[in-house]
Amino acid sequence: MPARDAAVAFVTDCPGKDASGIKFEINEPNARPPAKGEIGIRWIDGNNYAPRQEGVIILRFDGHKSALLKSHVEVVGRPPKQELERAIMKTDFHEIRRLVAQQTYEIIWWLRHVRSVGTSNRGGASSSNDDYGRFWMKPDGPVTDQAILGEPCDQWFDVESNTWQGAFAYTLIRRLAERSGIKQRYPIPKVGRYVDNDPDSIFLRTTAPPEANDQDATEKWVGRLLAILQNPKRDFLYYPVMELLVPLYDPLRYDDDRINRTLLDVLQRSEKAGAAMTEPQQKAEPELDYSKFPDPKALEKEEKARQQRRNKKYLEAYHLRQRKSEMESNAGIAAEKLGLRDVVSAFPDVLRLSPKEAVAMAVRHPEFRPRLLEYLQPRMSGESPGHAIETIWRADLREFTPWLEKFANGVLPAGQEPTAKYHANAVLSAWRETDALTKTKLDIMLTGKGGGYPIPEFLRTQLEGLSSEDKDAVRNFVSWMRTVEVPWMRQYLENVFTPHTPRPDNPLQR
Repeated sequence: MPARDAAVAFVTDCPGKDASGIKFEINEPNARPPAKGEIGIRWIDGNNYAPRQEGVIILRFDGHKSALLKSHVEVVGRPPKQELERAIMKTDFHEIRRLVAQQTYEIIWWLRHVRSVGTSNRGGASSSNDDYGRFWMKPDGPVTDQAILGEPCDQWFDVESNTWQGAFAYTLIRRLAERSGIKQRYPIPKVGRYVDNDPDSIFLRTTAPPEANDQDATEKWVGRLLAILQNPKRDFLYYPVMELLVPLYDPLRYDDDRINRTLLDVLQRSEKAGAAMTEPQQKAEPELDYSKFPDPKALEKEEKARQQRRNKKYLEAYHLRQRKSEMESNAGIAAEKLGLRDVVSAFPDVLRLSPKEAVAMAVRHPEFRPRLLEYLQPRMSGESPGHAIETIWRADLREFTPWLEKFANGVLPAGQEPTAKYHANAVLSAWRETDALTKTKLDIMLTGKGGGYPIPEFLRTQLEGLSSEDKDAVRNFVSWMRTVEVPWMRQYLENVFTPHTPRPDNPLQR
């Protein structure tokens, strides 16, 4: 179809359209896309659990010279900025058919002119999992330094900034690459190298935990790890240290009260540091006045200087967000570990930052039940009741059966996903099941669906109450789950329920 119509159709078909109650149109009869141009995205990806990766993807539309330029590198350590930029801008060249490049470029160009007709029920939305990056379009703009690169959503058309445009462009250009047979780099080139430039990193890399029966060595080793957690300059090591001190499968392995005190200190310091990190409001540069640069070289120099300033601001904002995210993650993990160790004094913080562990604490300590119910009330009536349903199931709060039935059979409010209804029905099915073995299997699946940990207290009790034959049936069931496509935390469940069963060598069965 014509690119103009395709742009409207693309937005209309985006997720969320049924909830918004709005339509889209282009009402600019004199607008015409340029005869050639460029659309580019400079992206950064990665978090505490995944390596940092960066790259660019650029669509150049220039007749028979049209091409797609791509790069993708993994960042190791902290390489010099110049080295990193050289690696990223060393792109792979892929020729693109003229008409394909033209259609893709013009659809993205027309997206800037799409306007909503009617009033949306809610504003733009983004996820913490969304990537962010720099988006530009030549020759007539825009340039956005903090574009959202997640799943495109029609709600973003109600956002006054241009941050949403990158998501639509990113989706179309990646689709173009896939349909043109352009594959990702493999293996992904690495830039930089790991350098242990402090004694604590060297200690973590080279020192294994002592034998369990060596109490003196264990006490010294724990003390050495706690010293790292007490050092604010080592916050980038907090996550692996907390995992060593409080392993998920055996959180009380090290019976040392110093661990609890230090974890609470980490939680408080990390929260305070994260709250202090606020991103400054960036003032947009005034539009470039081309009349002041009649000399092409002077104009090119000014454009390059503007580009460098934008890159600097973008990277500074990105690194600030990363640091803030790291502090918030450290606080959340510390709360999780305190909950796993059943530190009663930390219950309010655990409930706020790591509710799943707080549920287990409330089951073990009935005095916390009123706080748990208070925590549930606003979430049951909020826009995302799925979290409340998860909490109700984990705490085995059967008194909420009428609410779950009403929710499962009721009409969802506009804009609310049906996933929560499916979850409510699954919980009700488990609660109604009278066969102990079948109920245990249902609860195992619900455990995996909810993120895989911790195992609810009632499920542990339930498993122990089964006969030896039924316990074997549960282990066989969990092992069988690896052979089918299931959206659950399969490996974690295997570690809990079948710890002595070796995994198959065939990676397709893992």
